Amino acid sequence: MKKVSFFALAAIALLFAACNDKKPGAAQSVENVESSGDAQLDAMEEKANAVRDSADARTAALENSTDSVQAE
Repeated sequence: MKKVSFFALAAIALLFAACNDKKPGAAQSVENVESSGDAQLDAMEEKANAVRDSADARTAALENSTDSVQAE
């Protein structure tokens, strides 16, 4: 009976040790996912800014061509 109790206690201790070892890794994984998401968000913002700048440039070009046609 003593051996069974000892093995049960050892198994529980190993189980807790394994769980505690996984927690810091999980926190690191969460940080990696968060930083990856931030990088993707930054890339999407840069693309949106490029599209916006392109649209502004086209609008300015159309306005300039319209102004030159009206001036004639």
